[in-house]
Amino acid sequence: MMTYLNMTKFSKREIIFSLLTICVSVLCYKKLSFYISFDFNILSFLLVFPFVFRKVSEQKSYRYAYFSLLCIVLYFFLELSSLFFFASVLGVFFFYEGLYGKTNLTAFFFVVIVNPTVLFLSDLFGFEIRLWLTQIAAKLLSFTGSTYEAQGNLILCREEYFQIDPACMGLKMVSLSFLLCIILITYHEKVKKYCYSFWKIIVLIVCTYLLVIATNLIRIVLITFLIAKEGTFAHEFIGISAFILYTLLPLVWLVSKCGRKLNEEQHNSEKPIVAVNRKYFIGLCTVLVCSLALIPPLLDVKIEQKETFGKDNIAFDLSGFQLSKARFNVLKLEKDDFLMYIKPPIHFFQADHTPLICWKGSGYKVSQEQMLTIKDKKVYYCQLKKGNDVLYISWWYDSGDEKTTSQMYWRSQSLLKQKKFALVNIVCDNKAALLAKTSHFLKQKILLK
Repeated sequence: MMTYLNMTKFSKREIIFSLLTICVSVLCYKKLSFYISFDFNILSFLLVFPFVFRKVSEQKSYRYAYFSLLCIVLYFFLELSSLFFFASVLGVFFFYEGLYGKTNLTAFFFVVIVNPTVLFLSDLFGFEIRLWLTQIAAKLLSFTGSTYEAQGNLILCREEYFQIDPACMGLKMVSLSFLLCIILITYHEKVKKYCYSFWKIIVLIVCTYLLVIATNLIRIVLITFLIAKEGTFAHEFIGISAFILYTLLPLVWLVSKCGRKLNEEQHNSEKPIVAVNRKYFIGLCTVLVCSLALIPPLLDVKIEQKETFGKDNIAFDLSGFQLSKARFNVLKLEKDDFLMYIKPPIHFFQADHTPLICWKGSGYKVSQEQMLTIKDKKVYYCQLKKGNDVLYISWWYDSGDEKTTSQMYWRSQSLLKQKKFALVNIVCDNKAALLAKTSHFLKQKILLK
């Protein structure tokens, strides 16, 4: 009985750390519940983080407190949910380092790469990369003597289509590769006593992403050339083999070469511990928690006072449309034969939720992703399936006088010329109707300046 009581005793700093972490976690989840979902990334974080995280020094540190407060201030002005997420995570790191000692950089980078924003950006640009990889693969395959034609994420050969599925440059592929990179770094740190600087970890993460792109190009070429259709053993075998040969093995070599091996004396050496100011630590904790609690309501008031996006911003005639507001101030225009969503313009640095992300979240499976040219204008196109329900959608970015599909173009125009681009999404239940409606609205002025 006495042994059990001794085991259940907690030190004062353990209680303080637990209370502060719970407080910040509640504030974070309250604000970002829509932003965090229990998926592969969260599961991998819960399973792997205890292995990755470790204390490297007894020296207390306040470094993460300053970055956390900076993220909170930027969050208020830039209105990016990712900054509030980082402020909360950095706050927890600060609590630990202020009570126990410095932690390893790898743990922080692990939190960064499982952050929903990083994976969202990967998914966002993954669509364009898939289309680009399809074109490159078709050109490479043409050297075999047969005629291969890229049509969006489809490759046509001998009147047969091969679809480049979202698994290529998909979230799970990128997430798994990043996860393996962090695990390999942690292994070399713990077992082989290697040391990795801040910049070397960044280089390894960037190299990991480039390896994933190269792997998927090789995978697409082999699957198409060997006619290994989706769902077959050959398709899965090629995918797994390509991942091992062209992502995992090069990554193992890179991680082993980038680290700096510490000798026994360097590994065991400890710099003189500098005493910290307890009152200063308590003050920083108070300011941080209060900021996380008060800034979101103040920002909500600020957003409510802004000019809202509505029918007065639309340039074309709305007669015959049933107009309503969807989540995030999105205009929903309904007619008997089609739907139209117009998402309000955002700043160049903000994340735009493309229709692919939104429709996937509604349970639809995406196929036949393409970039179509209609009336000399390029638009994105894909097919959506959920059970027996089949939809066809197109979308582009519209400033009123310009229409584009390029992320880089509309963001650069927003930055340099202060142009406002809205995302226009048209939905129909058959392809012919979609192409007709898309053609019609590409000729229309969508937004008033």
